[in-house]
Amino acid sequence: MGRPPTPEAAYQTVMKPGFYYIQKEDMTQSNIIMGHLGIRRDNPDYFAIEVLNEAFGGSFAARLFSNVRSKKGLAYTVRGRIDSSFDYPGTFNVFMTTKTGTTAAGIDALMTEVRDVVDNPPTEQELGLAKDSILNSFVFNFDSRAKILRQQIAYEFFGYPSDFLARYRANIETVTPADVARVAKKYIHRDQMAILVVGPSKGTDRPLESFGTVAKLDITIPEAKGTAAPAASTDSLMKGKTLFSKMIDALGGPAAVDAIKAVRNVSTSTVKTPQGEMSIKVVSTLAMPDRMRQELQTPMGQMVRVISGVDGFMNTPMGAQPMPDSQRAEMGKGMRRQPIVMAQHRNDTDFKTQHLGSDEVDGVKVEVVLVTIAGDETRLFIDPATGRVLRQAYRGQSQGAPGEFIANYSDFKQVSGVTFAFKTEVTMNGEPVQSSVSEEIALNPQVDAAMFAKPDEAAPPAKDGQ
Repeated sequence: MGRPPTPEAAYQTVMKPGFYYIQKEDMTQSNIIMGHLGIRRDNPDYFAIEVLNEAFGGSFAARLFSNVRSKKGLAYTVRGRIDSSFDYPGTFNVFMTTKTGTTAAGIDALMTEVRDVVDNPPTEQELGLAKDSILNSFVFNFDSRAKILRQQIAYEFFGYPSDFLARYRANIETVTPADVARVAKKYIHRDQMAILVVGPSKGTDRPLESFGTVAKLDITIPEAKGTAAPAASTDSLMKGKTLFSKMIDALGGPAAVDAIKAVRNVSTSTVKTPQGEMSIKVVSTLAMPDRMRQELQTPMGQMVRVISGVDGFMNTPMGAQPMPDSQRAEMGKGMRRQPIVMAQHRNDTDFKTQHLGSDEVDGVKVEVVLVTIAGDETRLFIDPATGRVLRQAYRGQSQGAPGEFIANYSDFKQVSGVTFAFKTEVTMNGEPVQSSVSEEIALNPQVDAAMFAKPDEAAPPAKDGQ
């Protein structure tokens, strides 16, 4: 009994060239991608295109990296290739990230490279380097039984010859400069490209409209509404106030809390990212009532984030930049969620507490109090026996995506008469995203006002070798 034919994949065949723009004010750079349809992997020109890809944008020696990043200093990241898929065309795509102030220059640079790879195709020397790079890494396509099995399953499923991979090396070796010049002209069409820019609306070197008509795309994710709290009653308001007062007593009492002018917390956080877990050393300085500085030592280098009232900035290995409004707002909300900050705002006119009922946290019966501060809501899960906050639940954002967050607190210790949770574990939409362990917490350390001052000017990104 034969295998049923593979159904044809549906895809768009009509090109829609032009300029497109997505406004993202929470970004501090521009992402640029341009391209059109590519090829299927069973195209007879596949192997010549593979060599073209490597010479054009596949390595540090490729044209895109050498010209756009190294020589012109325009890109943090740049790449480009004609992609292929088994049963439908991939895309010819060229991508880069650049400073907002070099957005137009970046587009110009990419367009120049797209034109030049057709008009001035890779030389024999460039192709020699490209072939060596491909063939030297070829062995890693089948360096495990699992890889070989996955490849053979794919070839069988999509109807490709079982020796497709075995033919790869021989076909790459026979590609000539004439082959590469021919496929560049045949498959790269500057006049058919759609060009998309994603980034902030201000600070570009020249308007995107200078390239022609720009279509704006809306990718706004509607804010999901959380579960509405029940209508407040006199009893729920009074009970909420009583429980919140018990929380303040558990912290150390009103006098101790009100005497706090600054807090420095040295911790280690384990953060889950798409690339895996990342350990980050964090030094956080909170200066009442509305200033916070976070120094994060990451595997990519040090990052500093500062908010001071309505202002905010970031300092990264790529330089100092204003903090996007959405990130500044989210950092401010996180600061106000800290129990000692909440406690200091208890007499504000817009501060409100409401008892919502009972619940459990890790087998401990707790009372749930809804706290509203500066218009933001968070639920505190308070142990009525001790007054400690064992959990917070709130809506927030992570990397621009909204979600439901739960923070669980444990390992409570006293610092100069005030109680802090030294361990925090956070989930987003039910999935673990971060755990933090405090190593040292200091109350009222000496704080230099310069820590919160904005840099005089943004530093440019470092160039290669610097």
